[in-house]
Amino acid sequence: MVTLALSVYLEVRGWQVRNLGRSLPGQEIAAAALALRPEAVFLSLTMLSRLEEALATVHRLNALQPRPVLVLGGRGARMARHLLTAAGVRVAADFADAHHLALSELRHA
Repeated sequence: MVTLALSVYLEVRGWQVRNLGRSLPGQEIAAAALALRPEAVFLSLTMLSRLEEALATVHRLNALQPRPVLVLGGRGARMARHLLTAAGVRVAADFADAHHLALSELRHA
């Protein structure tokens, strides 16, 4: 439900969105990003028990050229903000913050 809500939120604000669903393995996220070449990738991390997997996904996405802006939201992302930020991720408090963080990063690219 959250992925659909975020997709609609971003579409209303002018983004072209490809919703890949929820609980997609990191290698599939990276493969989709490689094929679609998005400017930004928005992910959610709700449980800290999935932090290692999220960081592995971030490293896969950071290796892409061109590298998409990475924005993570969710309770787990906010709790692990320092680790995710060190990995090059923008951590969002809510949908509006995610939208603004991605736009800000793209303007400075």
